[in-house]
Amino acid sequence: MPVAPFLSVGAVAGPAFGVRVNSSIDIEGPESPQRTDPDDSIERTEIGAMAGARMSIGLGGQRVQLDGRYQRSLSDIGDGPAAGAVRHQGWTIMLGIAF
Repeated sequence: MPVAPFLSVGAVAGPAFGVRVNSSIDIEGPESPQRTDPDDSIERTEIGAMAGARMSIGLGGQRVQLDGRYQRSLSDIGDGPAAGAVRHQGWTIMLGIAF
């Protein structure tokens, strides 16, 4: 939606689908920190929802874009009864040039 000749804003919302690429857990204790691979206890995929806002500014023939998005899992990513309700959530901020 144009706000001024050089500025436009917008919003995004919808479903999100995630795929686990890698996972690790760092365990700190009395001994030196240890890293473990919890691949068997974390689901490979997740279903979620995402919402965010976008701003685009025209600068000398180019458009600079700033996006901010929030994503939250709707499905548990923990696998097995001992995992309980484990869900992912996070913010994404992107700065870019549109061409």
